[in-house]
Amino acid sequence: MSGNVMEWCWNWYTSKYNTVTEGGSDPTGASWGYYRVRRGGSRSTDSDRCAVSNRNNDDPYRLNYLLGFRVVRSALTE
Repeated sequence: MSGNVMEWCWNWYTSKYNTVTEGGSDPTGASWGYYRVRRGGSRSTDSDRCAVSNRNNDDPYRLNYLLGFRVVRSALTE
């Protein structure tokens, strides 16, 4: 999903993305950190950095009007 804002993720950011801590088919992120992960690009990002695979970090206590989030819920199982 791409849109007008970068996606704000719950994961803590780590520069060691491809390690056991965060890599794999369902990465959960570092156990703690100072910055949260953000993905994709916004309306003010260069087109070559707008892919959902673009990964960066941001301070969770800083206001940024170019960040949004996706509301999800777990699938119902019977």
